[in-house]
Amino acid sequence: TKGSRRFDADAYLDDGDHDGHRQTFEELCRAHLRQFAMSAEKYAAETQLSRRVSTWQAGLEPMLEEQERRHEFDIHRCGRRILDTV
Repeated sequence: TKGSRRFDADAYLDDGDHDGHRQTFEELCRAHLRQFAMSAEKYAAETQLSRRVSTWQAGLEPMLEEQERRHEFDIHRCGRRILDTV
């Protein structure tokens, strides 16, 4: 029919035919496995970083909460207290 287009799968798939050489099934599998391995390494590094950040944050939060519970430091009040005791 006029105006309808057929789906062209070749337009969306990269078959490695960049230099006139079509990749074999084995070559395609190896390429996909290499890409998967690189993605897995990146994910593992990000996961390790996330764990380190979580550990750091868990140690820091109690200290920050303690700081929030303390009264605001006022150098003038502190100085008056010292002078009053002398």
